[in-house]
Amino acid sequence: MVTSLAHARPAVSHCSAVVLVVMFYTEHNAVDTGSGDGGGSGFLPKSGVLTIHVAQAKLAKNYGLMRMAPYVRVSQGTHVVSSPVSVHGAKHPFWNHTMNLFIPALTDLSVKVEVLSMGTFSDRLVGWTDISIIPALQGKRMENWFHLSGKQGVDKEGVLQLTMSFQRAQIQDFPRGATTPQPFGYTCRLHNTMHQLHSTTYFRFPKASDTSVSLPA
Repeated sequence: MVTSLAHARPAVSHCSAVVLVVMFYTEHNAVDTGSGDGGGSGFLPKSGVLTIHVAQAKLAKNYGLMRMAPYVRVSQGTHVVSSPVSVHGAKHPFWNHTMNLFIPALTDLSVKVEVLSMGTFSDRLVGWTDISIIPALQGKRMENWFHLSGKQGVDKEGVLQLTMSFQRAQIQDFPRGATTPQPFGYTCRLHNTMHQLHSTTYFRFPKASDTSVSLPA
């Protein structure tokens, strides 16, 4: 009996060494989200580009006397992208707009999605939700209507139609300046400048005033 145990030791040690090598490699190339608790998803990429297609929304209420001019803002940490504004979109805005959120270091497994209405002096927060991007990080295409929370209550502010996918990428592959943390207004100021160059009758971009957000009155 003692002899068989002694012969078994080298096999166990060799197996452990292989496991350690594999763990070392994956730890330096991906994020471990855990497993065995029903919510884990194994190793995920550390950085990349989240592509979001914003289609439309069906909102519960038009806040204010005038028809709302909604737009969508998606963020993770200090990184943020915004859609154009659907002028007079009110309760049923359409965007049909695709945007890229560059994530140089994955800090969370979800993104914050907000629907705001552009105002003259400040922008009004209409609804929001946190969306898990684990399926996208696993290489799957996410397409769904997502419920929004707000003044009307949890999941009662309407629904937003989004499609999301994720592409692995290293920081050196990002466009210049894409990994620089910017205030929320930065992207919108850039969009506003582009709008002045390429004006349309249906869309216009948020102004820099979107850094000041007020809740519905």
